[in-house]
Amino acid sequence: MYRFLLLVTALAIGVAGSLELLGGEPNGVQRDIALHEEADEWDQTHTTLPATVFPPHTPGSSWSGKINPSGAVFEDGFRVFYFDRTKKPSRTIERHVDSIAVNYSWSELHNIKSENFAAYWVGMLHLQQAVTKRITLRQGWSKARLFINGKLVYEGGDTHSFLHDFDAGDHLIEVDYINEWHTTDFEVTLSDGIPLSTRLDIAVSLQKAGFSEATLHYVSTYSETEGGGSLIEVPKSDKPAILWLDSYDPVQWDICGETEIAAVILASLQPGSSIKGGISDNVFMTSEYYGVRSWTSSDCHCLGGGRAFHCENKKGIVDVSKSFEQLFAKPLTSFSVGKEGSGRSLTKLNDDVWTEINRLESAVSQQERECES
Repeated sequence: MYRFLLLVTALAIGVAGSLELLGGEPNGVQRDIALHEEADEWDQTHTTLPATVFPPHTPGSSWSGKINPSGAVFEDGFRVFYFDRTKKPSRTIERHVDSIAVNYSWSELHNIKSENFAAYWVGMLHLQQAVTKRITLRQGWSKARLFINGKLVYEGGDTHSFLHDFDAGDHLIEVDYINEWHTTDFEVTLSDGIPLSTRLDIAVSLQKAGFSEATLHYVSTYSETEGGGSLIEVPKSDKPAILWLDSYDPVQWDICGETEIAAVILASLQPGSSIKGGISDNVFMTSEYYGVRSWTSSDCHCLGGGRAFHCENKKGIVDVSKSFEQLFAKPLTSFSVGKEGSGRSLTKLNDDVWTEINRLESAVSQQERECES
């Protein structure tokens, strides 16, 4: 059974400023898409539907004049047009949404085949003050264009994350999207402009901050859940907590509990994770995530008649615990691991839990010996 998921996240952006691409890539160059000839795949028709707000910037997407010729948007959120790009002329389906995101398989969204799916999002967004934000585009077999105030700031088919400086005011955001696979999974998120750090840099910063009494906790998931994020219940303690929140895709984490939070590390392969409600101080971001999905190595198989022993999940809590001891000179206090889950209660790492972890590791080792014998 395939699922349809339309993610809802708040997005607030302002005037386009300097664009910095991370990960060793050169600085982005803002340019008007009209300055170069476009491929036929971007050529679409329009459907007019009511909207009442006219942004103070000229749209940059060539799709605007064809799909949304009036240029009107909603006061809040995004005006999105879904359509089958293989049909000429295309019949667009308009919706008012809170975020730039879509996730479905085959023809589950308005009976549009996923491999033919295209969409155009446009919205006027508001900022009260100048800020730096991290913009993350997450996509698979597809291509996208992102415009800020009529200027093209990204075009490509890769998942990408970068920092962008914005001034205060009301400004225009546009996204063109073309999917090329039987599943559609696309999202543009905006989070606090936290620079990327290495694990070692984070450890040094925490040491300088003097959190000698703080306890250390590890939480891991794969991606956002259908509930729209991962809720973490921090164990009640009179000592402050340091949270390492680990994921493959960007996740919006929701932290609850009475315990003081000393620091949070947002670790994901694709940067862009955020904290619901925000934590003003001592929030770090890194792409050096651990990716632990189970207590020990799991989903192990003997391949090729004993020629190879392979585990889908190769790392476990022992690996995280050893790494944390080296980095922070602190023991791991509690943890929660899994692929997905909206509510997380952390497991205290006591003697009974260590005994169970050792038993599971021994079972995996025995399985490996039997495979190789």
